[in-house]
Amino acid sequence: EKSNRHEERYAIDLVKKYREKSTGTTLGRIIDYQIPLKQVQADSGVGKVDLLAYHDDGKIATLLELKRRDSGETLLRAVLEIYTYSKFVHKPNLFKSFDMPVGTRLRQAVLLFQGSKAANELSDSGSNVMKLMRALNVEVYIITDQDAYQIEAVRA
Repeated sequence: EKSNRHEERYAIDLVKKYREKSTGTTLGRIIDYQIPLKQVQADSGVGKVDLLAYHDDGKIATLLELKRRDSGETLLRAVLEIYTYSKFVHKPNLFKSFDMPVGTRLRQAVLLFQGSKAANELSDSGSNVMKLMRALNVEVYIITDQDAYQIEAVRA
């Protein structure tokens, strides 16, 4: 409770809620949090992916960048973070680590709390950020209820 790691606690709560059941979206289940991007221990300056989701039916893994409601970070930053992380991740190691079947596809998305600065920027569908999201194939999901963690897909 006294930790300043609020985003990580949200991530843990999401994993607890959705590890065994689907989010009700194309994300499927949220199976882990804080996934390191290091390929070897000596790698430095490499971050962690906030969340990893897996959709069993579609054999789709999704890397998620989570931004909490009170985050002052922009949508552009979230999009660029997850896109960059998706380029760093070593897919074969990721899929093997989480026992994902051959043929699993990887995609990237941002997960935002409704009312956050980044989520509010979604209202301008013609913005350059939205165009960039479409070009980079970055998806968006919104947590519409902070207490119940209800998740909805957003069309970019």
